[in-house]
Amino acid sequence: MQIKQRKFEALKPFFVKAAKEKDRRSRLCRKHVEIQVVFKDCMNFRKSALQNSVRLVPVPGTVTEAVNVTLCPKPEGSPYHNLKHLQRQCPDCGVSKFAFLPEELLKDGLATKWRRYNYISTGKFLSSGQEKKKIALITKETPPHELFSYFSSLLEDYPYHSFMAKWQREQMDNLLEHLPLNEIACVHDYSESSCCRQQDEIQSEYFDLAQVSLHISVLYRHAVDSVDGRESTEDEPVIIKEHIFVISDDVTQDYDSVHKAQELIDKYLKDEIKVQVVKVHEFTDGSPAQYKPRHCVRDLSCCLADFGYQINRNYFETCHAKGEQGAAGQM
Repeated sequence: MQIKQRKFEALKPFFVKAAKEKDRRSRLCRKHVEIQVVFKDCMNFRKSALQNSVRLVPVPGTVTEAVNVTLCPKPEGSPYHNLKHLQRQCPDCGVSKFAFLPEELLKDGLATKWRRYNYISTGKFLSSGQEKKKIALITKETPPHELFSYFSSLLEDYPYHSFMAKWQREQMDNLLEHLPLNEIACVHDYSESSCCRQQDEIQSEYFDLAQVSLHISVLYRHAVDSVDGRESTEDEPVIIKEHIFVISDDVTQDYDSVHKAQELIDKYLKDEIKVQVVKVHEFTDGSPAQYKPRHCVRDLSCCLADFGYQINRNYFETCHAKGEQGAAGQM
């Protein structure tokens, strides 16, 4: 049936809503997304190869099923596999346990289309003369062997990466649920630099915008009677969650600005709400410029001298550091 676009839109049921920007899922983990994409292409090829065949070869329905084939069974009563299995150090399991069809290992077979993430040229060059590239989901057309070899390489690292992301999140949730007295927890993250605009802006200002950096900290602390109207105790803990925004005209997001944010948080805790702190648990991403360079380690080693309490910094798994702290910066 042929129908005009306007007529098609007019006939749309009232309960069908158009997708909005808030419905998008952004900043997802590349490893999780890519293995889903490649797995789907692999299984489509396998189903096509088995269409006119009597061979009984399993076709996993999910990535989890495919991963479990390459791992030894979980210990009885444990929700996780042993670490040596996840790190591929067990001689009894591994990617070799995943069975492939002969058609899937052909190096000169009929080319098949599949997708993966890769760096592509942008046609631009940096000041150093090096070509600037960006990552994108590309479509390749290769023999089946290349597709399934790449899938095997993804299966090699995926179990441990997925376990670490889930386990770290559970450890943080457990800490926040049983946060000891006189201890606080902070989740730090930098938001994208924001532009400052005026209502009436001349042309020169339009093309030379002032920018500010935004450092967000989600702070978890015990309630204080003088501030919150109730006191947190060991028998009845009351956890207060606060968002602390540090706005600076210095857009260089480095370890010095992180230390400054720590100083402002320390001043807030000691001078404004007058809470006693003996230990701070920090959760951050693994940014090599902000939270993980050698200078940050030096600053952390001086935490007792600088603030009078111990600071434990925990790093999220790669591409799994976004959450409430990132969303707060977009508000």
